[in-house]
Amino acid sequence: MTKNILRFTILCIVFFSGLGNKKSFSQTTATIPAAVKQAYGDAATSFSKEQIDWLINQLERSKIQKKKLITGEAIPLLSSVSLMSKFIPSLQKDNFNNPQSINPLKYNIDFFKTEDQSFRIDGTDYVLFIAGKK
Repeated sequence: MTKNILRFTILCIVFFSGLGNKKSFSQTTATIPAAVKQAYGDAATSFSKEQIDWLINQLERSKIQKKKLITGEAIPLLSSVSLMSKFIPSLQKDNFNNPQSINPLKYNIDFFKTEDQSFRIDGTDYVLFIAGKK
């Protein structure tokens, strides 16, 4: 009888500690940035805290700045970068008429590069700068 009570107690501890982890995870997913949700959709809710932190780091390293277009410049156009549509097959490119609303997570940009990167936002005097991974 004592063995059964011990087994039941251990089972309850394991079960309820698992519920606690699930609860804290759902609290974490409630703070997923809109840009992550926009690029990854519902899949973002299953990402670990570390994955969300990595995506937030990518956003923090991305800046849109005004930079006058110079004829012959060697900055690739953002439209030349494919969309990251693995999670949302119907993902659409951003409206380049509103450069400040560009979501860099939507594009297949290599955020693992240690060098800085830049992409001209088509038809504008704005450039998306990505600071290299340190």
